[in-house]
Amino acid sequence: MTSVPKPLKFLKAEYEGLKQQFDRMSPYSKNRTILADVISVLAMTSAPEESRETLKYKLLAGDLDVSLWGHEYIRRLCGEISSEYAEKNLESYEKDNLMKLVSGIVPWNMTHNAEPEAVDLCVEVERLDILISAIDENNCDRACLYLLAISSYLPEPDNSLVLQAAYDAYCKVKRWTDALRVALRLGDSNLATDILLKSDDVLEQKQLSFMLGEAKVWVDLEKFEMLDSEVRAQLASNIV
Repeated sequence: MTSVPKPLKFLKAEYEGLKQQFDRMSPYSKNRTILADVISVLAMTSAPEESRETLKYKLLAGDLDVSLWGHEYIRRLCGEISSEYAEKNLESYEKDNLMKLVSGIVPWNMTHNAEPEAVDLCVEVERLDILISAIDENNCDRACLYLLAISSYLPEPDNSLVLQAAYDAYCKVKRWTDALRVALRLGDSNLATDILLKSDDVLEQKQLSFMLGEAKVWVDLEKFEMLDSEVRAQLASNIV
């Protein structure tokens, strides 16, 4: 609470009055949009339980930056988004508005050491593609380790979707050996062998070949005619 601006602390007692004022304002007023954002923040402590007014007024505020009010506010939004998505049969436009909000929250979490929160949100709203788009060299490790950890507690097909997201993330940052481990965990030999064609480093290709041999993955050598002869020899020895 020490980081909350003082005007907001004084406005807490005026929460209901601000909501009434919001309803009286013109839908096209810029001040109405700003007021909705302020009410959304005040709802964290002033709104009734399970009302989800933090989310409601944030959606009414439109495209204002989600990062203005800090980590706890975003965490509250994440919880309400998950509940909203889980409990309602949303209309397409409502779902689109939620996904726009998710698309703003996930990159912020991924750049502020909150990768688990980003993963949880994307899993809850079934939009792991938003997570992949926010993956980079700096946050890949933490995000993928969390994806691999939670996959053990999810039923099919959710666990496979989470593992596939980890595979896609590792491929995005060209971490081929890590991607191969995930492909083997998925039990998908096509994904596993395709990684050989994605790597352009001969030494790394040899390492991948050894890993495939250890996992006893069969390789169609005709598919890899363009690889270095030593790599092909290793693949051939794996078959034998």
